[in-house]
Amino acid sequence: MRKYNQLLKLSLIYTSLMIFCFVSEGFANYVYVVNSTDSTLSVIDTATNSVFATITLPPNSSDQDVAITPNGDFAYVTNYTSNTVSVIDTATQIITTTISSDLNGPFGVAFTPNGDTAYICNNGTNTATIVDTGTNATTGVLTIGTWPVGVAITPNGNFVYIANNLDGTVSVIETSNNTVLTTISVGASPFGVAITPNGNSVYVTNLNDGTVSVISTLTNTVIATIPIGSNPRLLAITPDGTKVYVANQNSQNVSVIDTLSNTVTTIIPIRDGSAGPFGVAILPNGNSVYVSDNSLNQIYVIDTMTNTITNTIPVGNAPQGLAITPDPLPPPSPILPPTFLTGFQAKNRFLTQTDIINTISWSPPISGNIPVSYLVYRNNSSTPIAKISAASLLTYFDHNCKKNTVYTYDVVSVSANGSLSAAASVIIR
Repeated sequence: MRKYNQLLKLSLIYTSLMIFCFVSEGFANYVYVVNSTDSTLSVIDTATNSVFATITLPPNSSDQDVAITPNGDFAYVTNYTSNTVSVIDTATQIITTTISSDLNGPFGVAFTPNGDTAYICNNGTNTATIVDTGTNATTGVLTIGTWPVGVAITPNGNFVYIANNLDGTVSVIETSNNTVLTTISVGASPFGVAITPNGNSVYVTNLNDGTVSVISTLTNTVIATIPIGSNPRLLAITPDGTKVYVANQNSQNVSVIDTLSNTVTTIIPIRDGSAGPFGVAILPNGNSVYVSDNSLNQIYVIDTMTNTITNTIPVGNAPQGLAITPDPLPPPSPILPPTFLTGFQAKNRFLTQTDIINTISWSPPISGNIPVSYLVYRNNSSTPIAKISAASLLTYFDHNCKKNTVYTYDVVSVSANGSLSAAASVIIR
């Protein structure tokens, strides 16, 4: 037991160090900005708010949008006129794959929350292409409304909402069978789509009437229409779901919508002059909003506490869509040994023989990863004598033991991914 207690203390120290290192280690999110007329992708380090990489895309592609896989490993960029999607490794900033199958005028792109599937809007064929992100192969093509542009997927991954710009509708796709569930009429020329983190509401910008339509995902009906600025393009919702930031291209401002009242509470002026604000993305911590200026070739950084511009970052020509890498997942908690391991010997007498039984019992670890099972070893053997489910009684009966013999038992926790803990030990004499 002394050895076990030492191992337990070391494991707890290790857990604390891992958490401390994760919190204290410097980390920055990265903003990927599509520069539509010079066929480049600017990558901004949010720690310094400066461009640290520029990626060359297929020439003369009139690139439109970018989305980051949920794990942050890849950026997908829609190359409109070349009818392709560039897949970029975010670790190396290199294009690793070019998707071309069943694409025609690709515009918006979005991923299911598990990252397994991408949905890509095609202006040229009024379709949505479904892509397996593991192979980057097309798995299906759906006919939707006219000139689909913006796309977003509910947090539970069950539904895809696509804005059809030329027929004033939003198509709702059910991902379980990849069929169009319903079509919702919204305002004139819908463009951008964003969904609240709780999945209850869909916000859609309407270019030609300067409004935002609010759709209830419960009923798939429009429950509010919010007047905002002129020619609203893209929009984004804060991680806490309380605010929507909308880029109004012709009004040269950003509208801030309160999601509780569905009213505009703040208007942030961007600049005077010709049209500018286009794309919007928000940091995972909700502190800053990044807005692309399609006319002045720069990105504005807005502080969400004050709703004022705090920085301006030059990028490529005619920046449009932008996306921000997610925060990294914290390191997995280590799997720790079981606790309170005890053992004793008893006899079970029968008419013709006596069964000597060694009984050991334990409790789950006091912290760390939750075990799915436990392995029991006897007398330092490398092969377990039993595997006990974590859902069952945490007790093992070792029958037909010998009296006046020393038995050593080790119990090891097993995590869901197969990781093993250090052993907790008990001796029965």
